[in-house]
Amino acid sequence: AERVTFVAWTLFMALWSVLVYIPVCHWIWGFGFMAKWNPPVRDFAGGLVVHCTAGMSALAGVIVIGRRKSIDDSGPHNIAFVALGTGLLWFGWFGFNGGSALTAGGDAAMAWTCTDIAGSSAMMVWIALDMVKSKKPSMVGMLTGGVAGLATITPAAGFVRPWAAFVIGILASLVSFGAVIIKSRVGWDDALDVWACHGVGGMFGSILLGVFAQKDVNGASGLIEGDGKQFAYQIAAVVIVAGWSVTVTVVLLLLINLVFKLRVTESVERAGLDVLTTADHGAYDFDRPDVEMVETAKESKPKKTVWDKVVGGKKNKDKKKSKEVEELKAGESHEEGTKENGV
Repeated sequence: AERVTFVAWTLFMALWSVLVYIPVCHWIWGFGFMAKWNPPVRDFAGGLVVHCTAGMSALAGVIVIGRRKSIDDSGPHNIAFVALGTGLLWFGWFGFNGGSALTAGGDAAMAWTCTDIAGSSAMMVWIALDMVKSKKPSMVGMLTGGVAGLATITPAAGFVRPWAAFVIGILASLVSFGAVIIKSRVGWDDALDVWACHGVGGMFGSILLGVFAQKDVNGASGLIEGDGKQFAYQIAAVVIVAGWSVTVTVVLLLLINLVFKLRVTESVERAGLDVLTTADHGAYDFDRPDVEMVETAKESKPKKTVWDKVVGGKKNKDKKKSKEVEELKAGESHEEGTKENGV
């Protein structure tokens, strides 16, 4: 957030979808090699396919691109909107977790119930953790905990019982809360805690599926039923998917940066991308940047990339050719005028 050029980001998302999301989706849901293991890797609604890929790619992006030059630590500009967004997200989560049963029956009802329980228990535990750490509850923290619980239960929602979902929600908050602390201490500038909540949650939930899954729920058996094979395969899948996501993301970002500039200039970043790189001036900037900062950012020029050199060279050639044509025409006009005057 707040540091990548629009062209580079658009290109990255298109390539990432094809090279990361689609292959993992095939491996697990499309009869790929993980689906052919015995027992197959389980992922009810996207803990690996969606959350692990996105979370680990986010971490790779944060490391490759680097920290923002200017970070506003004042917190969200509108906590009410954070709450509204989380509520909409929670409602949508019922759709894709419950809908992943592909039928309006018992499996969907179980997934729906487990989703709500895990999100709720994670939310309550996060409040307690905030109280222990800072002696005060946090609305944003509570909502973050809810999202962590929802992400963690996603792969297991249709394979575990409600009591297990309650436990998974508690463990989700503990692990994701710890991941947020690690992120801050290491200095990773993950603006929305995508790695800590979605990445760590999706991976942890996929492993816990191998612990709490019960055969009479949806055909999978975990450690609590004495089946260690499912547990082992879930761990293997987490390692493979995480490794693939990180590797491809790093390669894509480095290659894109050779052709298109990945980061905006520091002055543009400080003035605000919404002010200078989009038509929505001041979308989130209630205290608009001063005129001097904006003008300085407009004048700043990033280092030329391969694309700039190719396009710039072509433009220079076109300009030179156009100038030569104009000079030739001017010379011809002068000669014609001289002849007419001579006559």
